[in-house]
Amino acid sequence: MVEQTSNRPETNVVGLVLAGGLSSRMGTDKSKLRFTHNDISLLHHATQLLHQVGLDTVLISGSEPQHIQDEFKGCGPLGGIHAGFNYIKHNHHRASAMFVLPVDMPNLSSSTLMSLVKAGIQSNEIVHFEAWNLPMCIPLHEDIFAYLNNTLYQGAFFSLHSLLRVFNAQSIPLVTGIDCNEFDNINLPAQWEDLNRSFNTKR
Repeated sequence: MVEQTSNRPETNVVGLVLAGGLSSRMGTDKSKLRFTHNDISLLHHATQLLHQVGLDTVLISGSEPQHIQDEFKGCGPLGGIHAGFNYIKHNHHRASAMFVLPVDMPNLSSSTLMSLVKAGIQSNEIVHFEAWNLPMCIPLHEDIFAYLNNTLYQGAFFSLHSLLRVFNAQSIPLVTGIDCNEFDNINLPAQWEDLNRSFNTKR
């Protein structure tokens, strides 16, 4: 399934999980890794998290046939963001923003993400946390899509930093109580083992 929809009334922010990375350092598809304490995959964990934040529709950008496929292959997160943006443009006409979450940041809490969603809705601009480009909230403005499309089509240097700079994205500080470890990416087998060990210890 490309989409996962909750039973709550539709909101105007659509979630997008970026799950199309190469996972070369992990040695296997990270999105399919399963926690040892509950047998839930990283991908399922990410979609659940976005539903907890209140995003009723969650899309998945990835390599599986049932996922949204990148039009521009091998372009990293921007390729997935462009594909998700394009899908929403044609299928969710009432949506006003897209909330982008990488599949490999499982320590993020729903309260942390909620603060970013609220900031994005209030500002109607691209919003991310200071020191981290992702996750981010992106308004569905035509000029942003045109930039993504043109940049990727021309094969120009594609980076999230350039997107944030061109559109003067807002970087918001972490509120008191948010642990910076929430933003850790899980890229290596040892990191995945440590994460599972920490979850099992908390049980």
